[in-house]
This record gives sequence, structure tokens and C-alpha cells, in this order.
Amino acid sequence: PDSQMWRKVIPCSIQMLIENAIKHNAVMPERKLSICIRTTEKSIVVSNNRNPKFNSGSSTGIGLSNLRQQYRDLGDKSIIVKSTDETFSVILPFL
Repeated sequence: PDSQMWRKVIPCSIQMLIENAIKHNAVMPERKLSICIRTTEKSIVVSNNRNPKFNSGSSTGIGLSNLRQQYRDLGDKSIIVKSTDETFSVILPFL
């Protein structure tokens, strides 16, 4: 609804999470990557299935660290990261 159009997240945060999913997971016809973006009343949730690349080095975590800090600085809020063997999700609270 139009009454919910005022909700905002950190600029480019959703793009960064999609890029991270592509960077850290294999994307092939036989190993599909599914990225889901959905909203709740208080947040946007970006999640993907996990298909780790075989030759992928360990992640530095800089992107998520920067995003956490931006949320603290601009909205005094925290992102939530949920990681299992099957899925990876980040919850971005609305500012």
C-alpha cells in the first residue's frame, strides 16, 4: 500500500547482499542459486540457498561489517545475519 512507501533501508544494501550471494556461491544450471527478497512489517529479508564455490577463499566479511556499522550510525539499529548449512539470510530493519 501507498502508506508503506516511506519505509527505507541503507542505500545499495540489497544490491550488495545480492552481489555477495553471487560472489560466494556457484551459479550453474545443475547448482541453481535462489535469492529471495521479501518484506515483513519491520524489515526486508534477503536470503539465498548455499552452493559454496569449490575454489572460493574465505570471506573477509567486510561488506557485512560495513553494513552493520552503517545501520548503527544512521539508524541506531542492527542487522541480523542467519547462516545455516542450507541458507544464508540477512534481515535489514527499516529505518
